[in-house]
Amino acid sequence: MSPGRRRGTLRDMAGITGPSKTTGRAARDGGAALELLWAERTHRGLVRTSNQDAVLARPGLFIVADGMGGHEAGDLASTFVVERLGTLLDGRAATRTMVLDAVRDANAGLVALGASRGGSMGTTLCGLVALPTADPGRAKLVVFNVGDSRAYRLRDGSLVQLTRDHSVVQELIDQGAITEAEAEGHPERHVITRSLGADEMLEIDWWLVEPRLGDRFLVASDGLTRSVERSRLEEALIGEVDRERAADRLLEDALEAGGRDNISIIVVDVVLRAEPSQEAPIVDPLDDDTEPRPAGASG
Repeated sequence: MSPGRRRGTLRDMAGITGPSKTTGRAARDGGAALELLWAERTHRGLVRTSNQDAVLARPGLFIVADGMGGHEAGDLASTFVVERLGTLLDGRAATRTMVLDAVRDANAGLVALGASRGGSMGTTLCGLVALPTADPGRAKLVVFNVGDSRAYRLRDGSLVQLTRDHSVVQELIDQGAITEAEAEGHPERHVITRSLGADEMLEIDWWLVEPRLGDRFLVASDGLTRSVERSRLEEALIGEVDRERAADRLLEDALEAGGRDNISIIVVDVVLRAEPSQEAPIVDPLDDDTEPRPAGASG
């Protein structure tokens, strides 16, 4: 299966949103600048009549949101959140605090929007944001997550899940009540325990990650990760050197598995800039908490 592609739109309710090839600088490596290059896809799947996912991929800013609450509400929730985050973070030298404050602002806006419509709306949220730094040894990405959309890192042929699902089955796994295999068929496998829009007090999991040359990151909604086994994710990300083809292959795998949910994918590669940069040196942004938290911490 080789689905068609479109460019230049945030979302495509009828099918796929194509890749953006614009590049964003993340750090410096031995005097040579590193870039983040990406490919993005979003598809409504083969069962749903609409796409309630929203994707935002811009230089240094990569976000996937999976809306909930029915067609109109779910679509509106995910789109509202990614557009709000794009407005708050696009083109700015972000800090960890700035990113988390932007997520909280988007949540408060979504809570208010739901109240104004006489109900509530929700969306998951997962993303990567580059944090500029003048120190080549301290390049950082902030990874954040609310819900069960996920971020992974492929490094040296090994795929690691960076985020932890906020879901009923994940809590049962953590308690030792069920195994990961049993979770696949659990009747509450789609029930999440955190989302944007549910409450003004939002817990956000975040991690500071040091990107290395050759790293490949994946940010995806559960339409991919629940339908495609981890081994196949790893196989596609390792086997396809070209990020565009890797994104296509992941989407094809999800559709061939039945496409029962909306599918959103961002593949991000850490590469060397092809030509010397003429940009002014970047400096460490001020932040009130620059120490990385342990994986799974909330803030």
